[in-house]
Amino acid sequence: TNKNYEEAVRWWEKSANQNNADSQFSLANCYEKGLGTEQSIEKARYWYKRAAIQGHQIAKNVLNMLLG
Repeated sequence: TNKNYEEAVRWWEKSANQNNADSQFSLANCYEKGLGTEQSIEKARYWYKRAAIQGHQIAKNVLNMLLG
């Protein structure tokens, strides 16, 4: 449910801000799809980029697709 995602987003945001690439990827996915938070492609790109910089391969792939 969306309520579960709201809780997850709070946790992922804390971890993402501590440079956890998996959390950055998960947070970006939530922003991209509007799961538990507002949909924001701009915020999704930001978090995918941070994860990609740390070597998260799936984030790199998704970022390339979003940037076209």
